[in-house]
Amino acid sequence: MIYSYSFDAPKIVIEGVVYQQSRSQWLALTGPVIPVTINNVPAVIDKLNESAIKVEPIKIRALVDSGAAMCVVSQSIVDKLHLHFEKYTEVGYVQGGDKLKTYAALIKFDWGVEYFIPVVACTLDSQFEMLIGRDILSHWDISYNGKEGIITINDTNVPSSIVNIFTEWLRKTFGMFFLAKTKGTE
Repeated sequence: MIYSYSFDAPKIVIEGVVYQQSRSQWLALTGPVIPVTINNVPAVIDKLNESAIKVEPIKIRALVDSGAAMCVVSQSIVDKLHLHFEKYTEVGYVQGGDKLKTYAALIKFDWGVEYFIPVVACTLDSQFEMLIGRDILSHWDISYNGKEGIITINDTNVPSSIVNIFTEWLRKTFGMFFLAKTKGTE
């Protein structure tokens, strides 16, 4: 599945004069930020519904980040969706490292592919609510055309409408209940 994003800068009007950066300038300034939809995993949604807690998918901005080993979301997204805490994960970054909370999430892209994946929660820049890490990027061929201000994503590992990256992790987290609830959704 191939999907392209053009990065058009917003227009700014100052004293009646319209200013707008080129696509290439805007992409260089903001980075490759794309829309994604994030939700809780089906088994947790069912349990939340039983408790009269309703969660709806949230459309957010995600930065494609080849420097991130795994996907990261802001703590506010975790709180809104009541994501299921699994464990602490050792995470390294430029200024050191830390043990951060890991949650189960369902990430959906504009081209229709969904990934069940663990995400780490931490504070992120206000420009985006998620980092798309190499755990998802390893399934893509990406073309970053800075000159034209376009990135193209070819999701190369799409055997069905749902790609399950961490089957064993989900099996341990949710057991047979999870597998029974998702079996007929492919």
